[in-house]
This record gives sequence, structure tokens and C-alpha cells, in this order.
Amino acid sequence: MRILAALLILFLFLSCNSRSSQKINENSDSKINTTEEIKEDEEIELSILVDVLNKFYQSDDHYLGLYFNEEIEESDYQILSQKHGRIIAEVDEYYTRYELTKETAKQYFLIDNLNELYVLDINQNIVDSIKLNHFEFLDEEIETSYVASYNSTKNYSDFLVISKSSVINSFKKSPVAISDNGKQIVNVIDIDPNDIYSADLFSIDESNEALSIFSYSDRKDYTHHILLIKNELITDSIDGYSVDKLTPVPLSKDEKYYYVAHCYIPDTDANWNQFIGIDKKTGKFLLTKGNRYVIND
Repeated sequence: MRILAALLILFLFLSCNSRSSQKINENSDSKINTTEEIKEDEEIELSILVDVLNKFYQSDDHYLGLYFNEEIEESDYQILSQKHGRIIAEVDEYYTRYELTKETAKQYFLIDNLNELYVLDINQNIVDSIKLNHFEFLDEEIETSYVASYNSTKNYSDFLVISKSSVINSFKKSPVAISDNGKQIVNVIDIDPNDIYSADLFSIDESNEALSIFSYSDRKDYTHHILLIKNELITDSIDGYSVDKLTPVPLSKDEKYYYVAHCYIPDTDANWNQFIGIDKKTGKFLLTKGNRYVIND
């Protein structure tokens, strides 16, 4: 039953993300520091990509997982798996990178906001920029995924990236979510502390209003929950998976804070990065498609 539940959740997640499993801190309320002046683009910007970089095995290249532009049937996925081209790199029989044409990538995936990315440090400051190399099909021993690859002479594995945008300076840094001891929050929820496992608590203290995100699993019914808690009251929740890391993103505006959450399903290999927001005024989570921040949403 546990395996079936995990597979069902993974199927729903895969309708948005091409990867089934993907292998803080000074805070300031000031606007982020850019290393160059950004010129206004003639084309209207609709969204900003937010994600965390991965690094290819035995390579200086980095990559981001691609997101499907719509739900995909298993039969279509099988057709897509045959559309890769030449081998870019073959480390061994268990790790091969294949080229994916832009036309195929555009047909199946969200490929906007990928051409140039800003790389940010743990203080949410821009330290570099990287440009899109090409699209790829990554075939690993346990999983396969479709990715956008980038060249860099530096190791930016696990670094936050956002797409280059002419409006980036209109936002502020999000407050750091400080990892805390989850046991002190159990009095807020109606559950026996002995039934809690895989628990993580993140505290966000802003303007004397205590905000917390509490992630836990219930061993009695094998369910997973992420709770948003404001002043010791549960105001919103996400069910079906857990989170063990929150990386702040400098897209804060109108008391809305944003993070890249490292999500996972306990007792499985499933894990991924998800762009998630918190609306302080309403006490609600904010979720978007394909890890994109929608401008003026």
C-alpha cells in the first residue's frame, strides 16, 4: 500500500515535472544587489523561473529539470523517450546524456525563461549568470529525466537560480526560514507526538508575527503533511509529501515570501524542488506551475 500511494503521488507530480527524483544565512529586507544594469526588454515578461541547479556527474556542466507543458499520457511518454539524438556524454553504462532538439523540447516542455539565469548565493545576492547550452535526455541507472544544461567553470551545484528579468529590482529578499526543533510545535496539532516522524520545523519571524512551516509524517496512517502556522494557528496545509529544506528567494513583495522547497516522499526515492510562496496577510500557501513566478499575479 505504501508503494502504491507513493506511485500515485509521483504520477500526479510527473504531470508537471519531467524528473521523478532529483539528485542560509544572512537576511536583509533591502533590494538585491545586481552585478550589472539590466535593460528593459521589448518583449513583455510574463513570468520568472526559480529553481536550484544540479551538476552532471563527472562534468563541469549544470542542469535544471524541465517541466511538462501539459499532462502527458504514458503512451506519449514512451514516444518522447525515443526522440533523443546523439550522445553528448557517456560516463558508463548507467549514466548517459543525449541531445534533445529544441523543437522536441518546445513541443513537450515549458522552455520559457531558460536562456539566461542569474546565480545567487545564500544571502540572495546575484554572483554570476549562466546561459543555456542545450536540452538533454539524461538516462541514469534508476531514473530518466529531461533537462536544460548550462556551462560554468565554477561549481554551482545546489545554488539558487532565477531567470534574467528586467523587473528583478522591484522585489525584496524573502526572510530566512530557520530550521528549528519540530517537537515544540506538536501542541498545535491534534496528534500523538509518538506518531510523528520525518518532522521538520521552519520558523519565519517577521514584524512580531510568528510564521512557521511544519512538515511531518503520521506513522498511524502513513500520511504526509506540510502545515502553515501563524501565531500558533494552522492557516493552510499541503498534503501528500514532506519538505526538509527551504531556500529563500528574493521575490518578496506585498508581504508575500517565496522559497524553493526541497520536497520528498518519506521512505521512497522520490524528491524534487518546488517553488512555494507564503501570503502573510491571508495565511495561505502560494503554488505555481513549473516553478514560475507569475509577474503581476
